Amino acid sequence: MLGLLAEKFIKDPDALKRLKELINMGIIAEMIAHDRDIEIAKNMLRDGMGISAISRYTGLDEETIRNLQLETAS
Repeated sequence: MLGLLAEKFIKDPDALKRLKELINMGIIAEMIAHDRDIEIAKNMLRDGMGISAISRYTGLDEETIRNLQLETAS
């Protein structure tokens, strides 16, 4: 969506290309951080930490953590 908005207002093709690259890099960084939070939460579950504490430290919602708990129990 940001890319589409940028296309409307930024007329310099080089600036537009760079902005799109930065947006994509931000999206990738978010995905990596989320994956890292998931792995940390799994480790915390294995160590017996409570769902609310894991949520507080990782920023993941409690439903996601409960689903991870079910996955790790299998």
